[in-house]
Amino acid sequence: MGFDSLVQFARDHAIDPGLRNSAILLKMAPEPSPTEDSETAAHGDALGLIAEILHDNATAEPQARARKARRDAALNSFHGRDTHRGVVLRAQGLGYLYPRSGFHLQGVDLDLRQGEITGVIGENTNGKTTLFRILVGELKHKEGTLS
Repeated sequence: MGFDSLVQFARDHAIDPGLRNSAILLKMAPEPSPTEDSETAAHGDALGLIAEILHDNATAEPQARARKARRDAALNSFHGRDTHRGVVLRAQGLGYLYPRSGFHLQGVDLDLRQGEITGVIGENTNGKTTLFRILVGELKHKEGTLS
């Protein structure tokens, strides 16, 4: 079973969202050097998670099963729909300069689309908070356009 299959299995059968998250984390884990021991450990982790998911599913309370059924029905209602989403916020060449520290956020291009989840990642002090402060109107950008 590949990790993609494990994630799908968790989505289909796990009642506890933590188990679905564990499957995703196992899939995203960096691959160790290819040795028989590392492959055995990864397969052992996957098999252990499968056992937890099966136990979770077998012992779930009726209310939890009903919640999962409603969630699955809601997700299934989106199959076959047009997933093209219009841009609701566009930033082009966005920038801001803090005069005291000299920190300069610059050249940010970003499209946020309706119905999508967007993540912003970066090292500490690289401008993530500054970008969000601009997007919510707390700071006025000094460069670029926001529409």
